[in-house]
Amino acid sequence: MRLLKARTEHLEFEEFSDQDLPFSAILSHTWGEEEVSLQDILWGKRDIDQRAGFIKIMQTRKLAAKHGDDTDR
Repeated sequence: MRLLKARTEHLEFEEFSDQDLPFSAILSHTWGEEEVSLQDILWGKRDIDQRAGFIKIMQTRKLAAKHGDDTDR
């Protein structure tokens, strides 16, 4: 499983096997026109920080870091 890190400056993912999967949250939402896809992040598209979906991702990461466990993920 690929998880988005909550405590990094940039958007980064980390891969885990099912046996090593850390505590995590699953979030769902509906897609709008300004959402950011996994491919946008992985391919380093330059305009993603201007999209409404980017703000949603960053706010969710802050919540995860605040309410998560004490690991560095």
